[in-house]
Amino acid sequence: YPHTDEYDTGREMMTLLCNMVRTGQKFYKRLIQLPWLLASAQGLTTSGPAGDVHNYCRAREAADPDLVRSSFFHGFPYSDVPMASVSIITNALTQEAADRNAADIASYAWSRRQDFEIPLHSAGEAVDLALSYKEGPVLINESSDNPGGGAPGDGTYLLREMLRRDIPGSAYGYIYDPQVVRQAVAAGVGASIDCRLGARQDTFHGTTVELKGAYVKTISDGVYVKKNPMGAGGIGRLGTTVLLQAGNVFIVVAAGRRQTLDDAPFQLVGIDWREMRILALKSSQHFKGWWVGRAKTIIPCDSPGIQSADLESFSYKHFSCNSRFFCIFKF
Repeated sequence: YPHTDEYDTGREMMTLLCNMVRTGQKFYKRLIQLPWLLASAQGLTTSGPAGDVHNYCRAREAADPDLVRSSFFHGFPYSDVPMASVSIITNALTQEAADRNAADIASYAWSRRQDFEIPLHSAGEAVDLALSYKEGPVLINESSDNPGGGAPGDGTYLLREMLRRDIPGSAYGYIYDPQVVRQAVAAGVGASIDCRLGARQDTFHGTTVELKGAYVKTISDGVYVKKNPMGAGGIGRLGTTVLLQAGNVFIVVAAGRRQTLDDAPFQLVGIDWREMRILALKSSQHFKGWWVGRAKTIIPCDSPGIQSADLESFSYKHFSCNSRFFCIFKF
């Protein structure tokens, strides 16, 4: 997570499946669900504590010839269902090996739970941190309004803060608003429009932004070639995409709702993101498959939203956990 290993994992799965069909080999399984909800923004597996747990799984496989595969699943706390929690699954040649290794990995993961703390920055705090860097581009990801997890993608908290600061060299890529896209297309490139942007779905993710005299700089069909290792080389479609300029802030607005995975929203409308000081996008982790190593730094922004990393802001009715432990850890 991000899912940059899809090809390798698929190849491994098919190899195991073919071996099972050819030899009749049976695998024994063990599932352990921990009383632990883990926010999407906390689960990057290429580094940090989640990466350590995944490496621990690989180490157990190397040490025990009876352990075929072990997996640390983060779960999905934005679905209020009983199985939303962190899970450990093992596949082994014997039931004893499956049970023993699952218990060992679960114990290790549980012992590291406090290490999964991440900073929860408001929109204002995220922009303040971005401005503390002398050089860009600094990237702010507004994970709480990530369409990849079911959020509307038209939240305005971070955008409103960027407009208020009016920082030269800042670009927001992107916000979902088909209505504003249609208005900009009707006006045409070179026109200036007054529009109400964002917050079409609800007011939980912010309120509508009133733009006066926003300049229509570019119109694109929104078709691009994916660069992120997740689906690299495939065709992506954002729908008709426009670039508005409001003061010093460039705002990419699209008619399609997707999470941002690479530089497509900026590239489509002619923004050279390398020349920007501050970039903003809506995604929790998947964007890191392409952006890590390209942005100077990445700053998480946890505005109010249905994908907030502050899980205590939600009321759960169907998820339950062992009463001896906290279901959600407050750091």
